[in-house]
Amino acid sequence: MAHKLSVEETKKFIGKRTEYALVDVREQEEFSQQHQLLSCCIPYSRIEFYLEQLVPCKKTPIILTDSGTHTFMRSERAALIVEALGYSAIYIQDGGIKAWVDAGYETFEGVNVLSKAFGELVAEECHTPLTTPDELDSMLKAGKDVTILDVRPYGEFNNMCIPNGKNTPGSELLYRLFDQVPNPNTHILVNCAGRTRGLIGTQSLINAKVPNPVTALKGGTMGWELASFPLQYGQTRYTDFPSNEAIKLACERAAKVAKKVGVKYINLETMKQWESENKDKTLYLFDVRQLQEYEAGHYPNSRHAEGGQLVQATDEYAAVRCARYVIMDDTGARANTAASWLTQMGYPEVYVLKGGIPKETMITQTPETNHAGISSELSIKAATLREIHTSKDVLVIDVGISSSYKTAHIPHSVWVPRSRIALAKQTDPVYNTIVIVSDDVVHAQNTLADARLVWPNAHVVMLSGGRQSWLLSNYPTATGLDNALCEADDIWYKPYEDTEADPADMQGYFDWEYGLVEKINRDGDAHFKLVTM
Repeated sequence: MAHKLSVEETKKFIGKRTEYALVDVREQEEFSQQHQLLSCCIPYSRIEFYLEQLVPCKKTPIILTDSGTHTFMRSERAALIVEALGYSAIYIQDGGIKAWVDAGYETFEGVNVLSKAFGELVAEECHTPLTTPDELDSMLKAGKDVTILDVRPYGEFNNMCIPNGKNTPGSELLYRLFDQVPNPNTHILVNCAGRTRGLIGTQSLINAKVPNPVTALKGGTMGWELASFPLQYGQTRYTDFPSNEAIKLACERAAKVAKKVGVKYINLETMKQWESENKDKTLYLFDVRQLQEYEAGHYPNSRHAEGGQLVQATDEYAAVRCARYVIMDDTGARANTAASWLTQMGYPEVYVLKGGIPKETMITQTPETNHAGISSELSIKAATLREIHTSKDVLVIDVGISSSYKTAHIPHSVWVPRSRIALAKQTDPVYNTIVIVSDDVVHAQNTLADARLVWPNAHVVMLSGGRQSWLLSNYPTATGLDNALCEADDIWYKPYEDTEADPADMQGYFDWEYGLVEKINRDGDAHFKLVTM
C-alpha cells in the first residue's frame, strides 16, 4: 500500500541523503517541460519495462509523482503496479509537481539535467577552452594540423557530424588517443552535438595532462550548423582500437586523475559480497566498454553503459540516489575516467573494480529484463483484424511510440499513450471490441488491464505480433497524427536529433544549458564535488 508524502516531506527525504528513487510517471515530453531535479522519468505507460532495471532493490523507498491534477491518477495507478512487482516502500507525492511548484521549490526543463548542469559547472570553474566554428573553419582551410574527435555514441555521429570528424565516444577519448594523435603538436578539437559532452571530453584530456592543445567546439554540431557550415550525414569514421603502448599511457594518466579526485576501488571478492547483499542495498554494476566488447564477454549481471553516456545521462541508467556504483572495464582506463566524473558529480559510493573484469568470470548472455505484466491474454491476428477494423463497434487503440504510429499505422486506429487510455472512451463510450496495438507485444499486453477498467463490458484483446504483424502482412496503412487523442508527448526530441531543427530551437537549447548552474544552486539538492586541476 502506498503512503502519501507532502512535498515538504519529499524535500526532507531528499536531504537525508539515504537511498531513495523519486520516479516521475508522466510521459517524457511532459516531464521535460517541468520536473524536480532529482526525479527520474519512468512513464506509467512503460513502467514494467524499466522500473526493475533502474530500481533493482525491492526495499528501496520509491516516491511516485505526476502532474498532480488527478485527471488520470497516474501515480496511484503506478503504485499498484509497483506493489505487484514486489516493492515494499512505496510513497506518492501528494499533489505531484503542481504542489511542488506551489510550495515555491525549483523545477527544471529538459532531460538529464543534473549531468548537463555538472558539465556547465566544469566549463565555468575549469575555464575549458573553446574553438568557435569560424575559427575551426579557418584552421581547416589553412591546412592546420587538427584532429576532430566526436565523443557522441556512434548512432548520433552517423546521423550527422562535422566534416573530418572521427567518432570516439565518451570514455574512449583518452583510451584511444595516443595512437590516433601521435604528434604532441596536433590540435585536438572535441565536439558533441551541443555543449556538455564536448566540454567534459575536452576537460578529461586536459585533466589527464595530454601534451596536445585541446579545445571543445563551441556549440558542437548545432553551433557548426548555426554558423552556416555544412554537416555530413551517414559517416562511419571511427577511431581504431588502441595498441598496448597507447593503452598503457591512457591507464597511467586516467589513474592519476582518479587518485586526485578520490575514486575508490574494490576487489572481486568485495563485489561478490555486495552482490549477496543486493536485496537490502542497491548495487549497480556498469561495464563502460563499447557494446561489441560487452557482448563478446562481460561480468554476470553487469549492464552495458558507455562511459560518456553514463556520466552525461546518468538518470537513464540509475534512478536510486546514494546507491553503490561499481564501474568496470578491462584495463582501468575507461572505468577510471567515468568514475572520476561520477565521483565529482557527488555520487557518494562510486567504485572501480580493481584489476578489471576477470576473464574467467565473463559470460556472453545479457542480463534478463523481467518484463513483468499480465499473463497470456486473448489476442487477435492481423488477418482477422483486417476484416473487422472498420466496424462501428470495434475500436483499435494504438498505444505504441507516437513517431512509429505517425510513420505507419492501421487505418482508423486512434493513438493515445497507455496512461491516458481513458480518453479513447470519449470517442464513443460503447464498443463491443477493443483492440490494443503497440510496437511491442509486451507493452500491449500490459495495457490490457487498463483497457478493461475503462471498458469492463467489452471484449478487450491485443493484436498478435503487434503493429509489425500488420505491416509485414502488407495491409493498408495510414500516416500522420490526425487520430491522436492528445498531444504526442511520449518522446522529447532534442534539437540536435532533428535534421530539420529550427535555429531558434537550437539557440534555445544553448540558453537552457547556460542557465542550469544558477538554477541548480537555487535548488540546493545537488552536491557536486568538482576538483580543479
